[in-house]
Amino acid sequence: MSWVLRRKGPSLLPKARIHHASALAFLQENANAPKRKQLHQRLTKILTSLIQVDRGSLEAPVAKGLRRLERVVQSRLELLNRVEAKIASKRELNRTERHFVERMKADFSRDERAPERDRLVEQADYFLQLQGQGIGLKENLREMQKLYYGFIHEWNERRRNPEAPEFQHLHVSETAGYDKVFHDYRRAVETTFTLYGITPRRFNGELIPEIKHSRDGDSFILEPPQWQKGERYSRGALWRFLLGDTLGIVKVARHLSKFDDTPQLYLFLHSKSWGWRMMHRVQTRIRVENTEELRKVANTEVIVAPTHDSAAEFPTIPSILMDYGIQAFFMADRKFFDSFPKLPTLGLLKFLLGPMEQYGHLAINRSNRKAALQVMTQAGESIRNKKRSLVIFPAGTRNKVRYEKVRYGKVRYGKKKRRYEGPIYGSKPGIALAMEAAQAPILPLGMLKGGIIFPKQVVDAFFRRGAVVGQEYVIRFGKPLFYEDMIEKIPNKSPSVDPRELGKVVVPELDQQYAELTGRSVGPPAPSKAKKRRNKTAHAV
Repeated sequence: MSWVLRRKGPSLLPKARIHHASALAFLQENANAPKRKQLHQRLTKILTSLIQVDRGSLEAPVAKGLRRLERVVQSRLELLNRVEAKIASKRELNRTERHFVERMKADFSRDERAPERDRLVEQADYFLQLQGQGIGLKENLREMQKLYYGFIHEWNERRRNPEAPEFQHLHVSETAGYDKVFHDYRRAVETTFTLYGITPRRFNGELIPEIKHSRDGDSFILEPPQWQKGERYSRGALWRFLLGDTLGIVKVARHLSKFDDTPQLYLFLHSKSWGWRMMHRVQTRIRVENTEELRKVANTEVIVAPTHDSAAEFPTIPSILMDYGIQAFFMADRKFFDSFPKLPTLGLLKFLLGPMEQYGHLAINRSNRKAALQVMTQAGESIRNKKRSLVIFPAGTRNKVRYEKVRYGKVRYGKKKRRYEGPIYGSKPGIALAMEAAQAPILPLGMLKGGIIFPKQVVDAFFRRGAVVGQEYVIRFGKPLFYEDMIEKIPNKSPSVDPRELGKVVVPELDQQYAELTGRSVGPPAPSKAKKRRNKTAHAV
């Protein structure tokens, strides 16, 4: 698969000369000379301290990870000396040296709240600080995790008060103190996993990528640094995300039970690592709208009901919801949980991750209607007993992306035949079973442009044109459907609630909100797998 990860393009020689000129201009600035001297002193101090650490008192994996960090700091120090010598003798820098200068340039100009570009050096320094205070890695990780989730919970509680300043906020990052709490937790997670040898080496210690938060009117924006709007297709972006990022994060996820027996660490990794890495790879910007609808359901258990257009919803939805105190897991098709080889996963997820249920996700067999209805009831009981939210797609399957029509009704996958999102499948009444069992509100979500970025058609997404780079992914929150309000709308209601009558009230409400949130028409529900099989059998007879 190395051909997938390889980038094609013209000769790098002109580009290398441009980078060399940029590095030379940066190093010749008089203002940067004291900073380079401070960097040299800092690296020397870190290296000396790492050598003096007593390895006998450390766990074997940590001692091994410490030796790696020692080699990294030593190589950075040698690079700095080599760059200084080459500049003094007016020799050209090689690619490794140019990349080192670019990292140094980014660190010199970064905001104090932003993470260091060279994460491994940052983690070595952080480990020495913990050693000096006598704090263990696991102990520090649990403490930072408690502070982070506690900060989010308190912000959501204060946001409900109209007299509090947080009432005007759209996102927790607008609150003073959030940057420090988040970066402390990120640094604790990355340092712990690096020293225990869990983080893949190709990540270079950067498990949580950097994402910019900003406000645009009544919307909130999350975007990778230097995001630019565009409509360029890229097959390699999705392949690199799956083969590089996803498999690396899966490796980390298998070891989470050693550090935390709650789902909080997994959710942080799922949303801030997997979700944000997808945004980096596909250069996707997320716009979040109607966050005022979350005031009544923040810090509670809800049934999250988004429209279903793309697999991009799996990494992105939890990254938004966890900032509002909603710890959401997924209900997904049984094929993602089975170890028996089935398309399209071939049992790889079960082999790599182990039982998916241990992370909080729930499997549903869409080929068996009776079993699927039982799982819906179990989902509601799980929400009520385990105090966890669940993401359920009421349509049951993804909407197919449409293409611009061409002559004779054939679809050709040229660059000019753009994708667009057509009608969406209507909701199925099975979600009312989960609502009745959980007695929890349903939170509708309208998703826009997910099918354009990462469509359902696998051949087009992975082999023909790939993902669309530079798009804006829109997430709009609808008005929560509260259980008590839905019960009041049932005509001729009896003391015991009939889920079928509840479904007749919930489904039209959901479909109406989906049409308003997405601006797309809502069609009939998609046929189930069992119905497709019956129709196929009847047609064959």
